[in-house]
Amino acid sequence: MVKIDTIELPDLIWVDEFDYLSTSSSKDRTLGYNVLVWSSKNKFQRNITLQGDENRAWLTRKQVKELEKLASIPDAVFDFEYNGKKYKVRFRHEDVPIEVYPILPRTNPDDKDYYYGTIRLQEV
Repeated sequence: MVKIDTIELPDLIWVDEFDYLSTSSSKDRTLGYNVLVWSSKNKFQRNITLQGDENRAWLTRKQVKELEKLASIPDAVFDFEYNGKKYKVRFRHEDVPIEVYPILPRTNPDDKDYYYGTIRLQEV
């Protein structure tokens, strides 16, 4: 199950789930040319980028509007559930938080029309 706040979503793929390192390291050389390695826990939080495409994981227009309503709340933190795991997230406003495209473009879409695209969150 994929869920943001109370909005149940289709099986979107978390495309950058493993693009995060919980620790980072840097190295220096001493005056005697020995190598020192400094490791620490990362202070930044990982990105959560959810994607669907033209062939799978479509969102309804109603879901897109509900997500945009959540994304319009500044500094808000939401519950996010992905495959049974729970996270606290915010919408990534420094990027485009929700980017969707209609499956069948129409001049007068209704809430049942389908869209695909990307939802950008960040764990907090």
